[in-house]
Amino acid sequence: MTTLTIKELPITEELDSKAMAEVHGGERKSMNQVIAETAQMLQDIGSGKCEFSNTGKSYVCY
Repeated sequence: MTTLTIKELPITEELDSKAMAEVHGGERKSMNQVIAETAQMLQDIGSGKCEFSNTGKSYVCY
């Protein structure tokens, strides 16, 4: 079983506009990629391969 858990970071820091401009990360996806990934997730959940966690904030696949 594979589980992906994303937790909040325990650190909070205020950033000014210059610091915010330096923040990078994540993956820029096109709308078609997001739609395809969502459709695949729903298909996996519908087939019973995956299900939402108890919190409803993530899903797990078997």
